[in-house]
Amino acid sequence: MAHKGILLSLDAPVRATVTVRTNRGDASFVLSEAQPGRRLSRTGGQIWIERTAWSEVITDDTREDDFPSMAAAPDGSVWVVWLSHGRRADEIRVRRHDGQVWSSVMKAVDEPGDYHSPQVAVAGDGRVWVIWGANENGNWNLLARSYADGVWSDSERLTRSAFPDINPRVTTDKQGRIWLVWQGFRQGNSDIYLRYLENNVWSDIIRVTDDPANDWEPSVATDAEGNAYVAWDTYRNGNYDVYMRKCSKGELGPEIPLAISANFEAHASVACDSQGRVWVAWNEGGPNWGKDYPGGIGSGIYDVRRLRVVCYDGEDLARPAGTLRTRLFSQVSGGRDLPYLTVDSADRPWLFFRHKQSRRYELPDGRITSQAVWGVYATHYDGQTWAAPTFMPNSYGHNDQRLSVCFTRWGEMWVAYAGDGRTYRSPEPFNNEVYVGRVRVPPGPPVEHVFAELEPDRDPKALPQRRPPPQKEPYEISLGEKTYKLLWGDLHRHTDISWDGPNDGSLQDMYRYAIDAADLDFVATTDHGAGQGREYPWWRTQKCADMYEVRGFFTPLFGYERSVRYPFGHRNVIQPVRGIHPVTVFKDVHGLKGLAPDDTERLWAALVPSQNVVIPHTSATNMGTNWSSHNPELERLVEIHQGARNSYECEGGPKAIAEGTPDAVAQGYAPSGFVWNALGKGYRMGFVSSSDHGSTHLGFAAVFAESRSRQAIFEALKKRRTYAASDFIILDMRMGKHFMGEEFETSSLPALSVRAKGVHSLLRVDVIKNSSVIYTKKGDGKQMEFEFMDAQPTSGPSYYYVRVIQDDPNYRDKMQ
Repeated sequence: MAHKGILLSLDAPVRATVTVRTNRGDASFVLSEAQPGRRLSRTGGQIWIERTAWSEVITDDTREDDFPSMAAAPDGSVWVVWLSHGRRADEIRVRRHDGQVWSSVMKAVDEPGDYHSPQVAVAGDGRVWVIWGANENGNWNLLARSYADGVWSDSERLTRSAFPDINPRVTTDKQGRIWLVWQGFRQGNSDIYLRYLENNVWSDIIRVTDDPANDWEPSVATDAEGNAYVAWDTYRNGNYDVYMRKCSKGELGPEIPLAISANFEAHASVACDSQGRVWVAWNEGGPNWGKDYPGGIGSGIYDVRRLRVVCYDGEDLARPAGTLRTRLFSQVSGGRDLPYLTVDSADRPWLFFRHKQSRRYELPDGRITSQAVWGVYATHYDGQTWAAPTFMPNSYGHNDQRLSVCFTRWGEMWVAYAGDGRTYRSPEPFNNEVYVGRVRVPPGPPVEHVFAELEPDRDPKALPQRRPPPQKEPYEISLGEKTYKLLWGDLHRHTDISWDGPNDGSLQDMYRYAIDAADLDFVATTDHGAGQGREYPWWRTQKCADMYEVRGFFTPLFGYERSVRYPFGHRNVIQPVRGIHPVTVFKDVHGLKGLAPDDTERLWAALVPSQNVVIPHTSATNMGTNWSSHNPELERLVEIHQGARNSYECEGGPKAIAEGTPDAVAQGYAPSGFVWNALGKGYRMGFVSSSDHGSTHLGFAAVFAESRSRQAIFEALKKRRTYAASDFIILDMRMGKHFMGEEFETSSLPALSVRAKGVHSLLRVDVIKNSSVIYTKKGDGKQMEFEFMDAQPTSGPSYYYVRVIQDDPNYRDKMQ
């Protein structure tokens, strides 16, 4: 649903009549008629009126303010904490509303730093606790600090692991204890952990999960008896499923599976009502999330997003009888994401969520953009039906913005959320602010709920729990006295930060994909200009790369895409260290539509000091290059294939873009950009494959590195110890003692030795020399090993590589 109207803020008696005059007729209504969750239709349905929440901004527009958390104190005051970014550093800021006015801004942390996910909770004695993630010497830990009687305590460290502790969530029970849950990596595996604060003393750490698969993004709620319920999602069954566990008096109960279908089920939110029932909401996507897509068995990262809600009574699961999907689909069709669940004093569950809307825009400089915005909506269940969703004003923003809800001692519902200033009709400007809204809660006694049984294909009791086999097998080589591991990565992944990334998902979901669905060893987020040149998305991208670095196991790299049309070319820039700003496109009013004719040469000059790795892609299209400019020290690799589109190796090659095809119509056709033309010019570039927009699990950069450290992977990229793969195909190619990517001089050409192992049966291996196939060996099974001697060696420079073709069902019609 797209808002194509106006928002009115009115201060008038409830019996006042409002008249709106439009080119579709006039519409009048009495203010008291407009109630949350109810639409008023006028002029035959051409105009409708709905009551939104009242909201106000509590931040200023000089900084980027995001990720709020909110809590109510016993004295009726409301506390809000949020992340505030400016000048390449974060602050944790706090304000208090005493029932009449807001306090001035306080800082919960004395010095600016690298912070994330601040949370606030108020203990039973009124002491306010702020908990946040902090990057300390490259590792993320959780810290806490309390406030009472106008004085902040010293900071207290809550985690001390050498691996990241992230995604904290908090709540306070009716006994005044604060419960904290978070996601922590240990030895390459992510689990869920818990601590609680009682009498101002933190408990020991309780490990909620210990499965060898990764567990993600916990949520916590407490019942009237002080029992805590922790919900999370896990990859133990080869896709994301939702589980829950009860903690009573420090003791954990059994795990309770809530959603274990083949669908994507993640981002759980949990709440308890006065009857001791536990309500859980989560996102649901398609089956085989993040697997071969498009055209294969998988679902894309943001292919489908629905919402599910269940209720657990201590023994059984049920769903609300009123159909949530039907209610939402009629008014907010499209992606519905990141549920936040709470329950009011009448036991009505309230469901807040983010709704995706996409639209194409023409910017003032003539560029076309197709950005998406996500707005916050709220609905509630009255025991029989779900209310019409209510829009939260000024809530449009990026995909993974989070919100927080609290109830005051008088039963008022307060909501804190962020918006970045965009609207459905205007893609710019961006500036994130924190808003606080109040949602009217209908009065009345506790409602009587009507439930229904779970659908058979959603009932955990009727579905198996299976642990999937490994996706890839380890492989390593010895060169001289060194050992190199075969690592798998993706150097071209987008998120919703890109102007054309509405279906690429959030930064968090990108890392879920890389770590679990694709089982990568390294990844680079390469959004356009790291956010079209804006500081805040660049900072978030770089920060997340540090947050998700699990040293020795998984390594994010720093990078961005620099997008300049043919003949200059789209290039991904991979950076050796954090903190290097993207190089923007150079403009010249006398050049081609404002682009400086020497843009590429100026790019080389800007990148040389930091020694980046530059990777051109889609080279034989309107996004490509004619190879007129090249820097051999920077442009060490080329993306010869990508899962989203085609191969750009050579005309007529396997999966190559071809003139007159739908792909060529969509991308443009520029045959001078085929990679063989660059190699023919003497350019020495290694090969990688990548994903690009929308695609998953069909493009990999295979790298032989000494370790999984950033330095080792970057060195392997620089030395071209790489190959491009559409699957986990193992390839070991050498010439004598020289390995792939090396260049050498010789008076006696050694034999070419090849070892290959496919995921599917191998059809053939082609040996290419100087833009010609000089030998082909037919396959017989999944493995092949052979030596080849060039019977007609030529003087002067020559290059050799091999092309391995397997019987891949995704590409059978394109691998002739």
